Amino acid sequence: MSRLGPMAATLLLLGAGDALVTHRLEALHGRRVTRWAVSREWSEATGDQTWHVWPAKGADGAPRVVVHGSKSLGVWTLEGKRVARGVIPWGTNVAVADYTGDGQEEIAVATENLPPAAPVSVQVVDQSLNEVTPNVGLLESLENPASVAIASFPGPRQVVAADFRGCLASLVGPDLAWEYCFPNSKVGGDPYAVRHVLPVAAGSGLLLAGRATGEVDGIDAAGQRVWSFRLAEPLQTLAAARLDGGAEVAFAGGDKGRFALLDAATGQVRGSGTLPGMVTVARPAAWNGQPVIAAAGLAEPSIRHQYSGYVAVLDGRGARLAVTPVDGQVMDLVAGDLDGDGTDELVAVTGAYRLLLLRLSGAILFEEHVADPSGTKLALVRGSAGPTLVVGAQTLEAKRVTHVDAPSWYAARPIGAAVGVVLLLTLALLATLRPPAPR
Repeated sequence: MSRLGPMAATLLLLGAGDALVTHRLEALHGRRVTRWAVSREWSEATGDQTWHVWPAKGADGAPRVVVHGSKSLGVWTLEGKRVARGVIPWGTNVAVADYTGDGQEEIAVATENLPPAAPVSVQVVDQSLNEVTPNVGLLESLENPASVAIASFPGPRQVVAADFRGCLASLVGPDLAWEYCFPNSKVGGDPYAVRHVLPVAAGSGLLLAGRATGEVDGIDAAGQRVWSFRLAEPLQTLAAARLDGGAEVAFAGGDKGRFALLDAATGQVRGSGTLPGMVTVARPAAWNGQPVIAAAGLAEPSIRHQYSGYVAVLDGRGARLAVTPVDGQVMDLVAGDLDGDGTDELVAVTGAYRLLLLRLSGAILFEEHVADPSGTKLALVRGSAGPTLVVGAQTLEAKRVTHVDAPSWYAARPIGAAVGVVLLLTLALLATLRPPAPR
């Protein structure tokens, strides 16, 4: 009986060592150890700053890249050919969605005009930048454009523009459909801007409008407020995700780290909490086939006095699944399954001049230098050969992300088991080296 205690302790140590090594390897590399690389396929100068990059569906489902610059609007093929370019005024806002219902995606443009023209003009163009709707000037509805969206309400498609006062106006073709202003709308000024307009299918089709002051309203096809929510701090980001069963949620993130997950149909709070600091960007993602939210931003104070940025993963109730500290505030973030395992990878640009490829669980798989973090925008565009990472700054670059799996024996569980065996042999060897018991 005297040997049972040491034997039990040895087995517990072996099991703990195996489990610890396996868990750590799975967190860093996944169940299979993988080597990742990012290679540049092509690079073209845009001649402009990049404000947004979007993937778009072209004719016959061909992938396209829409690039919104400070003074230009361009459409590119995934092979690096620019198929259209237009000059736009500073202060223009752009959105990409299917306006005509034909499966191709159009581009909505809201432009700030100087007097004596209308304060805001709105138009929809196709991917050749040809007119789909006439350019309509809004003389009284809006002051200057802060955002624009193509809303897929039931019935005719609507184009909704919002301004810095806190007002929205919707057009069906050349006709004004409705106007809506948040309560206590002010005259101009960024603290009151409606910077987020997000169409969702929930509630038979709604438009979620987020105001910088923290209000989020759900608005229907007639311009009526269906629900309203207020985050207890200024709003920084608004994103939507579809959960299992088809329910849509809206993620609202604030400038001090507070967040709320709202039922997109009713505005009911499904979960809330606080992240390490300002939430600058959020994206829907998938982890082991389950929908999650990836949110990232600025850590205040810095994590472990070293990391000023973070990437967090939340479930549909707002519970933290992972929080990864990174070097520098996260400026932009995209999510996509790059290796086909049912779990998305993340690509982030940080204020430390880095482009990072990460697992949702937190492992940094690859990193490289970027010249201008605040001016670098990302998109993942899916083509016939899989997703392509498009990086926009003063140039537009397409990058291929590749991975090579290690042999089946070089995986988390076999390595963990091997560590257990090594520990067992080491303990056995140490047992043989014990001095003889005194007589």
